Amino acid sequence: MPEITIQIGDNPGVLGYEDNDIVQAENDTQLLWRNTQIVTDHRALPGGFFKPTNSLAYRRLRAFSKWMFERISATEIRRTLLSDMTSEILSNTPNAKEERIDLPLYMARRMAAGKRAMFGDEANAVWFEGTRQVTLDRLTTFWSNYVTPRTGLLAADHRQRNRSDRELSRYLVIVTNDFSNARASAMTEPHYDNTDPDNPVMLAKRRRNIDWRNLPSMEGADITRILDKRQRYSVRRDRVRTETDIVRVRT
Repeated sequence: MPEITIQIGDNPGVLGYEDNDIVQAENDTQLLWRNTQIVTDHRALPGGFFKPTNSLAYRRLRAFSKWMFERISATEIRRTLLSDMTSEILSNTPNAKEERIDLPLYMARRMAAGKRAMFGDEANAVWFEGTRQVTLDRLTTFWSNYVTPRTGLLAADHRQRNRSDRELSRYLVIVTNDFSNARASAMTEPHYDNTDPDNPVMLAKRRRNIDWRNLPSMEGADITRILDKRQRYSVRRDRVRTETDIVRVRT
């Protein structure tokens, strides 16, 4: 379910959030995508730099990346646009668009960095770049086809963010109706004074906030527990709220 994370009390330090500020706003798709990346993380796989092409990490990147690159010789790669499967060959010789790749140098640098996954082996390396549109339908299909058969995990159980004790003592997490990516971005945008459009001045970390103490069904006992930073507390299991009814805009 979509989650909104609210600051409890002022945080005048480096973060600079004020009581009631919306720290995070994540919709259904964003939460499932985050957990999909965690469940299929290539860093959890055994072995060295090159990961197996039958892994969930490979399947996830193959399903959601914009580009796939395949090494086909010592100096050449095939670049495929995964949305329509059109491909072209790149090498040390510039193509019609003046694109080229020094493949041995690229491979050496990428392997030395060791952070971004490659699959197969050095002679037949496969890697991915960019991200295609991630939708809830595509994610649930990916889970049905790959994640659940392989792991037994269900997409329905991975639509919320795991929270540490520290997070649950510092922030209040509530469940709302679903909202768009654009709305999620709007809820977490800073508050600016745009009197001079060329030199905007940030007045507060967030433009939007939620008066969590006066949420429907919030009782005095809840407020006391939430303000006690020694306790972890969440009202995610409480009823779903309509975010447009509770989100306030600074003026």
